[in-house]
Amino acid sequence: MSTNKEKLDKATTILQAAEKLFSKYGYKKVSVDEIVKTTNIAKGTFYLYFQHKDDLYNKIINEYFEKKMKYTQTALGDIQKGEKEKLLEIMIGNLFFLINTPILREIFLQNSNYISETINRDVLKNKNMKIIKSIVKTLAIRKDFDTTKHMHEEEEFAFLPIILSTYKQKTPEMFWKCTENLLKIWIDGLTSNYEWKNKPTASIINDLGKELGI
Repeated sequence: MSTNKEKLDKATTILQAAEKLFSKYGYKKVSVDEIVKTTNIAKGTFYLYFQHKDDLYNKIINEYFEKKMKYTQTALGDIQKGEKEKLLEIMIGNLFFLINTPILREIFLQNSNYISETINRDVLKNKNMKIIKSIVKTLAIRKDFDTTKHMHEEEEFAFLPIILSTYKQKTPEMFWKCTENLLKIWIDGLTSNYEWKNKPTASIINDLGKELGI
């Protein structure tokens, strides 16, 4: 009879082997047969620990975000309210993690090979939103910015896939410099003392349409 440690070791072995294969080839191009072949574990044993391939994939994704959240919470532990420099480091750290984790990066870029029945970019955005919200709480947010209304998954994080996509188009030095500038603008935008008059964009567009005859 297998001990708890042996069971844990087998589950970990399967997880690590699957992570390497998924990272290299994507979710759709990797089968359970290929996973167990690299581990020398019987296929029947696989199903003692995981219901199916998607169950395994979900566990890998969850472990990534647990690690990401742990890093963020540790980094936030000694941050002072409104300490922008430290906040910038944390934001860069989170982006660095995404870029250097192929599975997460490719899902955010909507690479179909990495999307499963239950894991897609929207799922990751929701998971990432919890981390971003914990970071934003450390900011002295501007008075005219209501985070309960503005911190919306779709609008606020449309920039994330854009930043990630440029990583392959630029040198690392240029990418990180551009990213640093964008994040500083984002942080300053949330903490600026300037109070916008908040004229609705739809109203601006409507006025321009009339003025330009479009």
